[in-house]
Amino acid sequence: SAFEVFPNPARDLLTIRAATLSPHDRSLSLYNTQGQLVRSEVLGAGSENLKLDLSGVAPSIYQIRFLDRQNSNWKKVMIH
Repeated sequence: SAFEVFPNPARDLLTIRAATLSPHDRSLSLYNTQGQLVRSEVLGAGSENLKLDLSGVAPSIYQIRFLDRQNSNWKKVMIH
């Protein structure tokens, strides 16, 4: 797996951990069930972890997209 997401379900803060370090920036996007972008962050080059603030995000099921230079990976997360 390219990344881990925890805790799942989440309430206030979501941690995303990349499986490997990269010399390139990678993007992380949170989408609602209608496919609308809710949050977007960048995991900087050489970074392994990103904390995503969920303030103002409505309780629901979301998809997280982790995008590096060549691959796009998805995970489902529940926010309550």
